[in-house]
Amino acid sequence: MKLILARHGETIENRLHILQGQTPGLLTAKGVSQTNKLADLLLDFNIALCFTSDLRRAVDTANIIAAKHPRMTVIEDVRLRERYLGDLQGKAIPDNWNGTNHHEGAESMPELFARVKDFADYLQANHSDETVLIISHGITLKALMSALDESEREEFGNGSYSVVIR
Repeated sequence: MKLILARHGETIENRLHILQGQTPGLLTAKGVSQTNKLADLLLDFNIALCFTSDLRRAVDTANIIAAKHPRMTVIEDVRLRERYLGDLQGKAIPDNWNGTNHHEGAESMPELFARVKDFADYLQANHSDETVLIISHGITLKALMSALDESEREEFGNGSYSVVIR
């Protein structure tokens, strides 16, 4: 299986340093440009299937890429959502925030990992001989790398991607 893990393009909230969590997010012009560049970079891959978080910023990213990859099917999957951040969602990023901090009412890291591990197991059982694009969010992609027993990437920037061959 060849997986291409990509983060959605830049959003207004990213630019304003707002914690999005499971809010929709709206791509900026830069985010659309990042996504178009990513779509071009992925033209050499024979991608038949794209799984995306169902949050707007990820779906919009997937649809922009799909426009340049007409054979690719896009499927939304809630297991690829960003971490739920409780009442921190929509608020300015605190100075001590590293993405894994615990906050009352937020989804715990073990809960996030279990959700993403369930998705990883599904992929391995059902798409082991395909090239699959995954569009998701920074911390979710790091959890997916861990669930796939791959080395953890330090950071997934907006519009960036990594290729995992299993």
